[in-house]
Amino acid sequence: MRRVLQEHSSGSDSSVPFSCVGSTEAARYLASLNLIVLEGEEVTPLAGPFAECGPFDMSDYPDARQATGPFLQHIKLALQKNSVTMGRGGFKVLDLHAQGSNYELHLGGKTLRGGLDGAVVPFGV
Repeated sequence: MRRVLQEHSSGSDSSVPFSCVGSTEAARYLASLNLIVLEGEEVTPLAGPFAECGPFDMSDYPDARQATGPFLQHIKLALQKNSVTMGRGGFKVLDLHAQGSNYELHLGGKTLRGGLDGAVVPFGV
């Protein structure tokens, strides 16, 4: 962690979007937090069976911003199809794309900022 912080201590605070951080820098930062990224790795599946929900085709939309709402609706329908209760006493799906950069990680003199496209949260949140 000390080495990662030293590499990013420049004396002036610079702000960088999550999406602009290089993979080497991101991997080094995650490793310093003892986090492991699994991408394409086989993980133990959840106990099923689960109803098939089908893929979401991003090519129907010009960009991620316009696809966010329909994608979250797809996720919500998939959860409901698999007996997840939505509404009071259950969960809700939030579209957070428009919220902007609401998360910051401070790394020495650099601030990494970004946001989320959506979330599934308990209904009362």
